[in-house]
Amino acid sequence: MHNIYKHVLLWGTLALTLCTFWVGCGGGAGSDESEGKLFKIRMQTDWYAQAEHGGFYQALVNGYYEEEGLDVEIMQGGPNTTQIENVALGVLNFSIGRSDEVLLQANREVPIVIVGAFMQKDPQAIMAHKSSGITEFADLDGKAIMAIPGSNWIELLKRKFSVDFGVVPLDYGMDRFLTDKNFIQQIFLTNEPYYVMKEGADPVVLPLYETGFAPYRVWYARKDFVLRNPEVVRAFSRATIRGWQSYMTGDRTKANAMIESQNPRMEDEFMNYSHSQMLKYQLIDGYDGDWDTVGEVDPARIQEQIDQLTSIGVIDEGLSVDTVFISSAVPEVLKKNKPVTEEAAGEDSLIVQSLVGGNEERSIIEYETLINHPDIKIFNDYLEDSETKLELTGLYLKDFLDFIGQDPESVVTLANCTDLYQANYDPDILEACKPYIVLEVEGIPTHQWAANRGNPEWGPYVILVEDDSSLIDKPNKKPWGVNELIITDLDSGLWPDAMLALNEQSEIIEYGRALYEGSCINCHAINDPLGGTLSNRNIQIIAVHAKFNRPYFEDALIRAKELLPTAEKMPIYSHYTDKEKEALVAYLSQISQ
Repeated sequence: MHNIYKHVLLWGTLALTLCTFWVGCGGGAGSDESEGKLFKIRMQTDWYAQAEHGGFYQALVNGYYEEEGLDVEIMQGGPNTTQIENVALGVLNFSIGRSDEVLLQANREVPIVIVGAFMQKDPQAIMAHKSSGITEFADLDGKAIMAIPGSNWIELLKRKFSVDFGVVPLDYGMDRFLTDKNFIQQIFLTNEPYYVMKEGADPVVLPLYETGFAPYRVWYARKDFVLRNPEVVRAFSRATIRGWQSYMTGDRTKANAMIESQNPRMEDEFMNYSHSQMLKYQLIDGYDGDWDTVGEVDPARIQEQIDQLTSIGVIDEGLSVDTVFISSAVPEVLKKNKPVTEEAAGEDSLIVQSLVGGNEERSIIEYETLINHPDIKIFNDYLEDSETKLELTGLYLKDFLDFIGQDPESVVTLANCTDLYQANYDPDILEACKPYIVLEVEGIPTHQWAANRGNPEWGPYVILVEDDSSLIDKPNKKPWGVNELIITDLDSGLWPDAMLALNEQSEIIEYGRALYEGSCINCHAINDPLGGTLSNRNIQIIAVHAKFNRPYFEDALIRAKELLPTAEKMPIYSHYTDKEKEALVAYLSQISQ
């Protein structure tokens, strides 16, 4: 054992005796709860307060820690703080850092263990100027990189990509990068690109987790604290997981205010950028884009990191996962997809129901989450009764599907409206029409804008399309009053393409299929003789009418509102030609066979 860590352990034993009452190092949660007291917890972050710590502050300001019976104090870190040593000594209960750092310390017999992972991906990256031509790690061969000397990723990157490069000690500044177009440096995805772009630079970023060496960013604790206080540790983890899910998907105003009060350099614009990058690179929700993974630690992934560090000689053979991670002290990860209730869904909420893979999950996406998506765009278009084009802030439906972890190429999205209308979007429509969710109108949230106009039924959201040239009934893909999205498999049997399996499609049948996608008849979510794709009267019923009750079918196609009282939005569609009617009937007749 290294001598310095013998002293750490010796002083840690003494510290545990002295600090039982003021940091809760010795007792259990039960004794404090029986006296009606909150269990005191002291944690320190790894740097000055910033958005990358937001979930911890969110749990604090929203009262999640207190609800778990904990009195949590969060202290800032910095360049001269010694979090690992203070956790090992028992001065701190928790701190945060990279999982490979914990492995290195455990290899040196420092008694700390991983508790949970608040970032599934480490935000460290390499940044170069786009003009340098560097686009992949192999391009680093023969270059010099300003980085932290001795970082584990350096040797692993060199080995994997068969490259060699020099290392200039990191000075945490950006002056040299801004003045030298060939300069390369180690950065955080969530930080430095913001500043250099503000100065006019055009950076290219290579996330280090793409090298195959992918440490977590974790919260960790002293091992005997975890073993003595498993309920306290689970309570802290539950609240922390909840805090991160809330910070990333909900209102983070209060947490950001506390961060700024501790670190005045953290302004809203910069914290919003950091938040957007955490979303963009899926740092918190992980490789599958699943918010349920917040907090999770996969022992197999820890073992892989042990193997990688052993291969470069920085840790000894034989370090086991059980030495650095105590799974019994980790709570079951909280589920974001809670049952949706009328009380839980606010006036600006978008309910998302996923039926993909035969599983049904319902979740609530808040306006705050949508408006802070990194890929929001500005559009200019008309809305209900507007005589001139308006400035609209929107998010492409395709980007939204990516954001919630769905493959736009393999799902159908159905937009349900408050008046029982239903518009649907398959991959062809996503590509041809480019539908987008309207989040703001002239800078005002859509639901608020609608209420201000005296038409709250137009909210909470409107979907428009950027290109309606391929649509025969143009309003068909432009629903308002959208409050729910249903995501289902393209091959679920609920969509026309899945029901039409012909070896050779004639030209008129193919034309009919295209017309059906852009017509009004596939969108009524109503229980009437002629309904829509996912209504009680689905496509098979429509197809039967087309083949065996053609006069009624054509009548309903043209004047649906008169025949179907609940089709309130549908105007008279007298524009259908005989050729278009023939094509629709030819297509639908194939389905009814």
